[in-house]
Amino acid sequence: MNNFKKELIGFKYASEILKLSDQAKVDMLQSIYSKHNTRLLSNIVDIPTMTKLLKKYKKISDNIDMENNIEKIINEFDFEKVHDVMTYLNWTWGDNIPTTEEMKIQALGLLNDVKPINKNRYSSSYTGGFKATYVGNNKFNLTFIVENYDNHDEDDK
Repeated sequence: MNNFKKELIGFKYASEILKLSDQAKVDMLQSIYSKHNTRLLSNIVDIPTMTKLLKKYKKISDNIDMENNIEKIINEFDFEKVHDVMTYLNWTWGDNIPTTEEMKIQALGLLNDVKPINKNRYSSSYTGGFKATYVGNNKFNLTFIVENYDNHDEDDK
């Protein structure tokens, strides 16, 4: 990845750039290009192209944030504790109690399943005791549920 892309991806607030005046956008991009001794291409100077480019890199930046947040959950979630609970309850997936590595793979799959199409859209998915939730703003939640009750359907009777 070239330095220009890295700098834009590293700029976590690309949405703020989009709010800048057209001249400020031009100045910012020229600054990045000149910093890396790259010739400013004439087709990048026009504002619609520049805005499209900034939106693209904002989306890439959001995806990187989501990946980092998912990785943090997988690294910090106490899968050993879940394994202890599953062992105590003799809770199996198929014929066996899953290993912590199998749990991590399952949790990672669930977290990836709830990645949003719309950044602010809430979504969740669950299986095998795990529930992954996208809560908005590139943030996720992972829980392990031993018991749950809801009365959503009681009013329909």
